[in-house]
Amino acid sequence: MPESQLDATSRPTAAPLGIRGLLVTLVCAVIAPFVLGIALRTRALADAARQDAARRALDVARLVADRLDDRAHNVQTLLAALAHQVRVDAAGTVTNDSLLDVVRHDLPAEYVTSLWVNDASGANVGTSVRPLPDRSRARVSDRRYFREALRTRRPTIGDPVRTHADTSRWSVTFAQPVLGDDGRVRAVALGSVDLRTIGQAFHAVRLPAGSDITVVDATGTVLGHGPDGAGWVGRRISSLAAPGAGHTFDVGDVAGPGGEPRLTAYTTATATGWRVYVSVPRAVAYAEVRRAVARDVLLAAATLALALGLAVTVGGRIVAPIDALASDAKALAAGDYTRRASTHVPRELATFAATFNDMAATIDARTTALHRTEQRYRLLFEACPLPLYLSDVETHRILLVNDAACAEYGYTREELAALTLLDLRPAEQRLRFLAVTRALTKAQGLQVRSSTGVWRHRHKDGSVAEVEVFTVLTEFEGRPVRLSVSLDVTARRRAERALQESQDQLRRAQKMEALGRFAGGIAHDFNNLLTGILGYCDLALSDSGLPSETREDFSAIRDAAQRAAGLTGRILAFSRGRVVQPVALDLNDVVDGLQPMLARMIGEHIRLESELAPSTGTVLADSGQLEQVVMNLALNARDAMPAGGVLSITTSEVEVEPDDPRHEGVPSGRWAVLAVRDTGVGMDADTQTRIFEPFFTTKERSRGTGLGLATVYAIVQGSGGVVRVCSTPGAGSRFAVYLPRVDAPAEDRGARSGGVPVGGNETVLLVEDEDAVRAIAREALTRRGYRVLAAADGPAAIETARRHPEIDLLLTDVVMPGINGRELAELRARERPTLKVLFMSGYTEDEVLHRGVSSDEVALLAKPFTPDTLCAEVRSALDALHPTATVA
Repeated sequence: MPESQLDATSRPTAAPLGIRGLLVTLVCAVIAPFVLGIALRTRALADAARQDAARRALDVARLVADRLDDRAHNVQTLLAALAHQVRVDAAGTVTNDSLLDVVRHDLPAEYVTSLWVNDASGANVGTSVRPLPDRSRARVSDRRYFREALRTRRPTIGDPVRTHADTSRWSVTFAQPVLGDDGRVRAVALGSVDLRTIGQAFHAVRLPAGSDITVVDATGTVLGHGPDGAGWVGRRISSLAAPGAGHTFDVGDVAGPGGEPRLTAYTTATATGWRVYVSVPRAVAYAEVRRAVARDVLLAAATLALALGLAVTVGGRIVAPIDALASDAKALAAGDYTRRASTHVPRELATFAATFNDMAATIDARTTALHRTEQRYRLLFEACPLPLYLSDVETHRILLVNDAACAEYGYTREELAALTLLDLRPAEQRLRFLAVTRALTKAQGLQVRSSTGVWRHRHKDGSVAEVEVFTVLTEFEGRPVRLSVSLDVTARRRAERALQESQDQLRRAQKMEALGRFAGGIAHDFNNLLTGILGYCDLALSDSGLPSETREDFSAIRDAAQRAAGLTGRILAFSRGRVVQPVALDLNDVVDGLQPMLARMIGEHIRLESELAPSTGTVLADSGQLEQVVMNLALNARDAMPAGGVLSITTSEVEVEPDDPRHEGVPSGRWAVLAVRDTGVGMDADTQTRIFEPFFTTKERSRGTGLGLATVYAIVQGSGGVVRVCSTPGAGSRFAVYLPRVDAPAEDRGARSGGVPVGGNETVLLVEDEDAVRAIAREALTRRGYRVLAAADGPAAIETARRHPEIDLLLTDVVMPGINGRELAELRARERPTLKVLFMSGYTEDEVLHRGVSSDEVALLAKPFTPDTLCAEVRSALDALHPTATVA
């Protein structure tokens, strides 16, 4: 055959349509006009359905907007009415509280949740909240709605915020300025509305299935979402923020949260400026159109199926035998080795069909045997849920892995095949791995399973997991290999470590509690003894005729007692047991007042530097305790610089943001910071973890008690503050004390010291079970002119009070056997409500509070005290404007 003819016969040509193809083409040509008509009708129905759905959605949006306007008008009308009734002067706070409480309880629960009145400075002068909150925390001067009401003198609406009582609830505040006769804003009436009530505006609104309503403010913050979407409240959706002026309603297509197409209409509530969005799934809007189209398509499909069925039937009778044999051949090629050709065919094809069947039977037998072998391998290796890997004994090269290994380590099979077992381990464990594998190879026989212990394996993403590895030595393709399985024990090991750490923390907490109880027990008896010593020394020193030698002896005794009182205070401070009197203090004033003393205390070999911020605000703390914090930190710094150095004290004001890396571990908020830095020896990490433990010290036993930094930590913690330390061996240390700022003016510390106590001629009932304390208190008060009736316990005091109804003041110890001080005061208050009470206590604050007496509620004198201190407190209690007998 010529070459040109060979090319022509072997070149593939386009196959003409078969008989069935021609029949199918004819059917499609007939049905095409019918399909085009269905498409045109569908489009017309869709346009009409969209217009109807848009109109209904916009109607619903306007209905909801009208209801929101009604609610807003109601709240604003209520606040406008209250603005004419509240009082802004200081004496009107109680009247305002009563008025707002009555108004709030007469309103439905969904009307307003709370009512407030704040003066023009932002301070609260009235509230409906019960019990009454801390008014100092109820300032609103930094709130936008408050500033807007002051500036515009018009009603305003605030942004949505979470409520303090339940952070899962959101509320919005309406503000109404209270104008004076001169037209100036004297106060602002506030009403908080629970945003859950906005959902009530959705009730009785009929929406298509799957539709929802969303109410947002001008910034796009969600105020309500219905009919079932409380979790949406508070989200910021920038795409729903208010557009430019003039756009009060619109309709358009948007994508829903899941990406489904939706039809959305919106309008704006005129009273609040809030926008109401109504969203209807397009599937719902076009439901009727879809049903109509479905009917048309079903009819077209039935017609097409009937026509195609006839075409296929006619064509099948013509080419069925040939197609059946071709189908059998394709099935065999695709892996169906059970397929056999039918021999009930024309004689010309019967011999070919029989040969085809013999070939299929041979392939089926061989494939079945191969499949069984492969299935065993998959069951043993691939289907294992734990990571399995086969490695070469000599090179440790990974040969095979299962799917679980790829999923565990993050590599593909090809990437793992390029690695060795050493690559899966950190560098510090590779020498150990080589030693263990050599030992296992010598000691381990074939098919003997061994545990190699717990290892650290590195994943592809760099993370490290702890795994326990089991191996077995076997053969693969004629060479020794090691089959290993790894079990991830990271979670188990982490849980074990966490359990151990929690047990250590529990032991430390129990130790601290035991020390605190021990300190409290010491304080009771020791403070009573010190009160007697100090009192008798002061009485003796007040005698002008006392010889100078004797006066010096009494002064030495008094100084020793004062030092003992200071030591007791330090012990009680670290156990948080000292009775404290927190006041508003300026941190700079405290540091300034201590600098002369600090300069003498640290010595001439250390230079004292200070850098105080222009303003640090005020903090709420006990002045004596705060001075003790500065003194202890300075002493600690002095001891860290035996050869001299620089001690610097700085103050500053900081605003800590959430998760601020510059102030790690400090909660967000406004803080006044006291920092003490030295250039001393510094501390290592292990020492820093224990420096705040009581009785832990690195100094010689004769130079330190281990209570200095423990006292600092306890005082700062008790004041709501935080202590942070940064130190490096050889580079000094820095202690930073963070104290929360308060919005209150600093108290005059000089005024607190007072002058010479003034006496009186009133009658005082003294109740004290300690003889020495009772005697010194009686003598001190008698010398000041008071008439003193003494009793050693509660029953004796009750009997004395019945015989002497003229008693003006009850001076009683808190902790006494039988009837304690609080119970005694309550009994006397029932018989004489105007009786004034002054409590004494040498116990820790926790014990005093346990017995129902708090220094914040009643007059409380802490032991040990001097006669002058006693007389000053007695005079102060007698001169109080209100009785102090009611302690319940």
